[in-house]
Amino acid sequence: MVVIVAGYPGTMEPRPTPPRYKEIGWTISMAQLTAVSGMAAIAYTNREPVADLHALLEHVHTHAAVLRVDASRLGILAVSGNVPTALTTIVRTVDQPPACAAFGCGCLLDLDGATDVAEASRQFGFSNPCAGLTVGDFRHDVPLFISRAGRDQFPAMNASIDRFVAKALVENLPITLVNHAEGPHGFELFDDSRTSRDIVRQTLRFLRQHLTPEADQTL
Repeated sequence: MVVIVAGYPGTMEPRPTPPRYKEIGWTISMAQLTAVSGMAAIAYTNREPVADLHALLEHVHTHAAVLRVDASRLGILAVSGNVPTALTTIVRTVDQPPACAAFGCGCLLDLDGATDVAEASRQFGFSNPCAGLTVGDFRHDVPLFISRAGRDQFPAMNASIDRFVAKALVENLPITLVNHAEGPHGFELFDDSRTSRDIVRQTLRFLRQHLTPEADQTL
């Protein structure tokens, strides 16, 4: 099962403007691709990004039998400004971490005195709950997949990814990095190239590797 994280404050109104994150084309397409890759996907409506994400995860763990899912095989997928909220699922203090997490073209952490993520949060309105944390505050037992757009138009993305990856290697975190050298931000939407499609496949393959029984996996 893959939870597609919403990191912007939402609304419970019947007809919000803009559409709920779970209803936009990217979320629907990724949920469909997840399903055809042999996994279930959860997209949800939120009001408070962090509280609602963790309430959702608690609900899945508590009602796993009714939902007919294996809560130990739960993964996180987040992109862009949704990534800071997703990071809260892999901090050391979390009792029930995901089996893996995949982050695409996202803001990660402000490290070494940087303020890129904080400034982007203020500009674009996404939640930044991990401000002040370091890479050492995250678990070492959750495999991470990070995709990077070499020509990302938003400086906070690659600045934070590059610092995070460097520190993660020092900490020996289980991390996989894929760089789309010519890709813009959101390349899976805006760059119809073989490289973009390959990275989407790699993301799904990573999730499938960690979330499905080995007997169900194909090369």
